Amino acid sequence: MSPRERYREIADDLRRRIHEGEWQPGETIPRMVDLGRHYGAARGSVAQAIHRLEADGLLSSTPRRGTVVCDPEAKPTAGSGDIEETSAAIDRHLDVIRGDLAELKAGRVEIRDLLARVVARLEGVQP
Repeated sequence: MSPRERYREIADDLRRRIHEGEWQPGETIPRMVDLGRHYGAARGSVAQAIHRLEADGLLSSTPRRGTVVCDPEAKPTAGSGDIEETSAAIDRHLDVIRGDLAELKAGRVEIRDLLARVVARLEGVQP
């Protein structure tokens, strides 16, 4: 299974588990390393899955707190947490990049495929 398919499979399962109530809004989901073990997947694949669910509004990552399930009813207020949100977004991107590099180093992905993934992210297209 390609890393692209793997992260989608993980995201779909996490989405299902959230919708089925395994984790309630405000609860922290397991750490990426633990999810990686659970799914037998590289950190990069788990990070991409979490990033996808953050983009969908299901999860929110905060440094030193972890990744929490979002309240679907909550609406962000203007100006609330701008610096924290920016910092968290940067941390998420760094996690994805570190995962990509780990996959490359371990020989699980070809450089051309990794570069295509990076370009797709930069263009805002889901790989």
